[in-house]
Amino acid sequence: IATELSTGATLEDLIGTRKTLGERWISYICKHVIQGLCHLQKKNIIHHDIRPGNILITSFGEVKIGEFGFATFGERSSSTSGSITYSAPEVLANFGNAKLEYDHKADIWSLGIAAIEMAEGHVPFSKLPQEKLIKKITCGAVPSLPSWGKWSDEFHYFISECLQRDTSRRPSARQLLSHPFIGEIWGERGVQRNIAQHLHR
Repeated sequence: IATELSTGATLEDLIGTRKTLGERWISYICKHVIQGLCHLQKKNIIHHDIRPGNILITSFGEVKIGEFGFATFGERSSSTSGSITYSAPEVLANFGNAKLEYDHKADIWSLGIAAIEMAEGHVPFSKLPQEKLIKKITCGAVPSLPSWGKWSDEFHYFISECLQRDTSRRPSARQLLSHPFIGEIWGERGVQRNIAQHLHR
């Protein structure tokens, strides 16, 4: 897969310097990642490794998806490649004896985990070793935003949609584009400019 050269930073860098991001920044970043996932879905590509270290932010504050080393072509996959921390339940199930096929919605789960990390400064269940994390998620645990009142209802709803365990209820990237959390971002150009200015400090 050929990708353009992007100069700037990663979302991981941004979280590292700010610890947590404001809701408008999170909304802006998620919107543009989802637009990228829509493009990948059209090309029948599953990324397999959506996480802050692979979300690029240019010097102009533009958001792009990077690092396609684990990407697969086709509508379905049974690969276990990618970061366990951000992997969907249907992906983690394949670390056992199962060989389940899943689709592009696994990338939506990964984005939901990344959105929680942007908000809280760390991923859910961050203190668990990988073996216990796999067991916890495959046995039914659903990560969520812990701070009711701190975040809008729309953001909580967005997270809950991304982290639907039932893939038939988890929205596609195209469906998420009309979600109220990212549908209309007030002052989007200003958000982009603020992110760019922060990167230039």
